[in-house]
Amino acid sequence: MYLINWNPNASCIEASFGGCITNGEAEVFLEELREQLAQCQGREFCLVLDYATTKRLDPHVLETFASAREASRIAGATKVIFVARDE
Repeated sequence: MYLINWNPNASCIEASFGGCITNGEAEVFLEELREQLAQCQGREFCLVLDYATTKRLDPHVLETFASAREASRIAGATKVIFVARDE
């Protein structure tokens, strides 16, 4: 499960994950993120991707998160922050 939203006070896209993240869910997230990124054209913004409370990640989810980071940088993100699980 995840939530993604635009925080206008911080000029930031915030994505928060919880529970078990499947590869399919991560791919759907990446598509939603790309839609958000298209709306950020021409303005400064950052991305915060928080998966600290997830219980389990499928094998390729971190690769999808890396693609999200790259897409954000290409779209002009000034900062990309990952909040990772502490293992």
